[in-house]
Amino acid sequence: MEQKQLESRFNQIFNNKGHTGPIAEKAVKNFETIRQHKVSPRERLHYFAVGHALRNIDKDLKESIFEYNLDEEQKKQKPTQFTTLQSDFFRFENALLTLLKDIRNCNGHYVHTFDKLQLDEILKLQEKNKEHGILNKDAGCQIIEFLKEAFEFSILIQFLKEKPKEYEKFKKRKNENKNQSLRNLIGGYEKKLVKYLCDKFFPNEEKQKEIRDKFIEHNLEEAIEDLLFIPVDEDIEWKLGEEHVVFVIKKGKYLSFYAQLFLLSMFLYKQEANQLISKIRGFKRSEDEFQYKRNIFTFFSKKVSSQDIHSEEKHLIYFRDIIQYLNRFPTAWNEYLSPERKNLPMTKLLEKYILEEEIFRTFSTYKNDCNRELFLKYTIKRLFRKKAELFDAEKISIDDNLRKKFNYEIDTSPELKNIHEKLKGKLKPKDYYKNIKRKEELEKEDESPKN
Repeated sequence: MEQKQLESRFNQIFNNKGHTGPIAEKAVKNFETIRQHKVSPRERLHYFAVGHALRNIDKDLKESIFEYNLDEEQKKQKPTQFTTLQSDFFRFENALLTLLKDIRNCNGHYVHTFDKLQLDEILKLQEKNKEHGILNKDAGCQIIEFLKEAFEFSILIQFLKEKPKEYEKFKKRKNENKNQSLRNLIGGYEKKLVKYLCDKFFPNEEKQKEIRDKFIEHNLEEAIEDLLFIPVDEDIEWKLGEEHVVFVIKKGKYLSFYAQLFLLSMFLYKQEANQLISKIRGFKRSEDEFQYKRNIFTFFSKKVSSQDIHSEEKHLIYFRDIIQYLNRFPTAWNEYLSPERKNLPMTKLLEKYILEEEIFRTFSTYKNDCNRELFLKYTIKRLFRKKAELFDAEKISIDDNLRKKFNYEIDTSPELKNIHEKLKGKLKPKDYYKNIKRKEELEKEDESPKN
């Protein structure tokens, strides 16, 4: 790789630290939060990272991608492709957390070496814990394989989504040859995916012609490695201001900006990923041509659901679930909601219930009184005259002694006392005096002798 191209790829990491740092911080936080669960933390991490996405794939497509074979010993179908994405392979969560933290540290400081992003350093990672010591010596190697296969899988899904004709061809061939693998069902599988990657990551056919010409010659594995890793053949002095050497990038292979971003996105919720990644140049929401490129990186980001009880957005999750339930109202409400209903609409019943509860909250002495219903209707008529119809309180017969008793209860209530004076500052003068006049008219009407 030429010196200028090498420097530009490390510059891509360096110049995007302001974006990658917060993304890494959030990914590490999500990882640690899920890991705290006492029940099956490893399985939960796998489901959060990739399992949820694999679960939602079309059955025919899933069979062709994973190329299942019958395991005669266990008597069940086992995948022969993309095996590193399966839960049985996910045995490196502690080593993976170490790598995520290294990525965070590298991007969280303005000047920081890239040593921990070197593949030789990652390959040294081992899966271990305090209780059992070293559990998996090959954890680092498995993380790299996991990253590459997850990236290829995401590319494949986005390719089929963006190219519906290819997907239709695949389905047609699948019906004709049910046992064929996906690579055989999609003609020119590798070439098409390499061309797809070239168009997404190097879209400018004029300015990037030289890079495109070289990239298009790769096979799929080489193309993925080209995007995810940066090969350094000789030590590079990293300078600030073209004068001051701050550190040396040693010979070896390093995780690229794309590799870091993809790995971090696997531990973000979908909303977080879209919000944070869309701020990066080349991934912005306003740029429609980069929509599918962004989708490659956010494919494994999980949508928030009520199962994510540790999510910081759990109050919003509960609210959404309530709204979704109310959207499918109980069948017992049908008679109230149907167009030809005989009963009061549900909104009216709720309004009636709230008024009644508020009145007996304010005048609790009448809640269990023998004159409960009479007091309720009289209070509604006096305080909420427009709602009297709900309670059949338009024409209410009441003797003078009870009326005086009820009026005294209402007039001496701490909540209602001087209510007009309290509202005076909030109402326009015209409305205020209009309400006072109406109040006096109602009082005279109540005090007039009954026929």
